[in-house]
Amino acid sequence: MKKIIFAIIRSPIVILVFMVTLFVSCKKASTSSDVLPAGCDTIAMSYSGNIKSIISNNCSGSGCHSSGSQNGSFTSYTELKDEVDDGDINNQVFVRQQMPPGGMDNCDRLKLKAWINAGALNN
Repeated sequence: MKKIIFAIIRSPIVILVFMVTLFVSCKKASTSSDVLPAGCDTIAMSYSGNIKSIISNNCSGSGCHSSGSQNGSFTSYTELKDEVDDGDINNQVFVRQQMPPGGMDNCDRLKLKAWINAGALNN
């Protein structure tokens, strides 16, 4: 019996099947925040057409990042772009996920991420 088990373990086909099974089972599962919701278009994001309203609804409109705020103002492209360029938006919204405090709609979050990844242009 031990000889049969040893022969099976040494078989290249068994080893190959085991390795393939191990490799396939170790893939990273996507998180719900990475999945694009139905009807959410993140192609060709623009500051004026998409991002300005997202920031207004989630950041500056709430008073947290309004004009003159001690937390920093996000009421203009230049002010927001400074925070994008220094990595603060990425860190607070995507890495630490602390901003905005009440959370952000997943589609809006993905639109913001797409805009930043495309260079955060003033378009």
